[in-house]
Amino acid sequence: QDPDYYDAYIRLGILYSKLSKKNNKRALAYDYYNSAIDIRPDQIEGHYNKAIYCQENDLLDEALEEYEKIIAINPKFEAAWHNKGYVYLIYKEEYKLAIDFFTKAIELNPQYVGAYHNRGLAWLKMNDVQRARADFNSALQIDPQYDKSAVELDNLDKGKVN
Repeated sequence: QDPDYYDAYIRLGILYSKLSKKNNKRALAYDYYNSAIDIRPDQIEGHYNKAIYCQENDLLDEALEEYEKIIAINPKFEAAWHNKGYVYLIYKEEYKLAIDFFTKAIELNPQYVGAYHNRGLAWLKMNDVQRARADFNSALQIDPQYDKSAVELDNLDKGKVN
């Protein structure tokens, strides 16, 4: 009943983004996130949720726009830098840009295991095995249980390069 109830729009966006995969409710989730952003444009949460939603639904340019808005609000929000890198690594296959964004995330949070791992994947795509190995090792130094990097190092040791 309250059109300015930010938290309700966020929760509805989350709910409908989960349902969208089953019932094609894309427009509702997207609209709920936009409504939340309209109410509190300087809150990262609405932008971040919308960015993730867009990323998961192949609205990549819109996801990148939302990550840029987040960075404008808080340039030290390392997840936005990391996720931009992820979009460039996985979807756009622009590995140098991906490396730059992962590096920024690591500068902001030197313990960001996923950023080291994904930067290692980008280095692999650029055929720089030495740097890839260093990043996978860094990820494992931070979290010895980080299986993804352990698997990549094992593959490198066996001569398997993607």
